[in-house]
Amino acid sequence: MINEETISSLLKIYKDDEKILNTIERCLISFEEYHSQIYKLEICMKIFSNGNVDKDNYKIKIEELDKSRTTYHNALLGNVNVLNRLAEKNTLPPFYDGKVSQDRPYRREVANGVLQYVEKIVENRS
Repeated sequence: MINEETISSLLKIYKDDEKILNTIERCLISFEEYHSQIYKLEICMKIFSNGNVDKDNYKIKIEELDKSRTTYHNALLGNVNVLNRLAEKNTLPPFYDGKVSQDRPYRREVANGVLQYVEKIVENRS
């Protein structure tokens, strides 16, 4: 669902445009930031779910983390749209080839595709 060639092509096309390169970088970095929010929420649920804090504090903490995760998820969707628009502007295949929407199940599908992309980059690191 993620077209890595599109990113490579965009980086070549905009190699001399610092503003667009910064935009692409911000978009790609936001994917890992979303990943981090998921991880933080899941870890805190494991740590605090077995009575380490009282129920009220647990509920508040988890609600805050879930709200933060949702905010990062929404940013991810917006950034996928930015990359898709850049691709379209340059007659390239979309970065994400699927429906980008706030609606379910699409928001989860986009996130899953992006998370796979992040994991692939980490797996193949230099």
